[in-house]
Amino acid sequence: MRRRYYIVAVCLLVMSFLLTACGGKEKDKKVIHIQIAYENNTDEPLSKACEKWKELLEEKSNGEFQVDLYPSSQLGTKNDIINQAIAGDAVITLANGAFYSDLGVKDFGVVFAPYLFRSWDDIEKLAQSDWWEKQEQNVKNQTGLTIVGKNWHYGVRNTLTRKKVESPSDLKGKKIRVPSNLLQVDSINVLGAAATPMSLGDVYTSLQQGIIDGLENPITVIESGKYQEVAKYLLLDAHIYDLTTWCCGDEFYNSLSEKQKKILTETCEEAGVYNNEIVEEAEAKSLKELKKEGVKVQEVSDEEKDEWEKASESFYKNAEKKYGWTPDLIETVKSIIKE
Repeated sequence: MRRRYYIVAVCLLVMSFLLTACGGKEKDKKVIHIQIAYENNTDEPLSKACEKWKELLEEKSNGEFQVDLYPSSQLGTKNDIINQAIAGDAVITLANGAFYSDLGVKDFGVVFAPYLFRSWDDIEKLAQSDWWEKQEQNVKNQTGLTIVGKNWHYGVRNTLTRKKVESPSDLKGKKIRVPSNLLQVDSINVLGAAATPMSLGDVYTSLQQGIIDGLENPITVIESGKYQEVAKYLLLDAHIYDLTTWCCGDEFYNSLSEKQKKILTETCEEAGVYNNEIVEEAEAKSLKELKKEGVKVQEVSDEEKDEWEKASESFYKNAEKKYGWTPDLIETVKSIIKE
């Protein structure tokens, strides 16, 4: 009888040890908290795709990654978030070629040259090239940032104004809101307009008060921001196909294991595919809503697009010198697109 009690006691002791050990391992499991921050509102496709990314990242890492989303500039402007990332915070945000250009990767800015691309296929072909890979490495070497995803369609950028615009001459003197980067400022100014950098959160009131005459942005952003309530003319000039990237700070990225880096990138790309699907659907829906709310939509034919390209020619004349681009950069990009 004593021997039986002894065996039971030993078994209980072993089980207790194993449970404690397992519990300790679970307790000691390192959870990586990530903040994904952006300026867009929660009802926009990009924000919905970020929710998808959060779901994928947490699921495929078995909870090793825990993600908090901060839409609507909750963590500050893009510059604020980028500075946090460079300082070492576990924060991820979106940025495009024009932004990286302002940070010193000059050639990356060419993706925001006006009317350079005629379709998503054009810029996606560029994104798969050796040239693009080199730009990503330059971002890492020169800015303290690492790009973790590059396939997200932010949207085709068009122009909404308070007064009708049919041709480049109609933009002369009009104050058009743009993001705070030199390339987008110049691409609007060459058309005779007055580019006006400001936070997206200030645009509605500025339109309402007549401080600005319009803005350029994807249709979904325009409709979500309710700018159609104070500006009724939409020009579908498609001056930029905005393919955006997601980036984090090198310090945070380098703290991850190779497996964690792979999960981060793969889930970002997977969420990007989802984003692109809903962006296309949302753009069609937003355009329908804008028309319903009284917005007059001006289509731009291929022939008229040629007119807008011609009006932007001065942008390219001194671009290499002004933006520090490598010689024949435009020709290089055009040759990649045509391959």
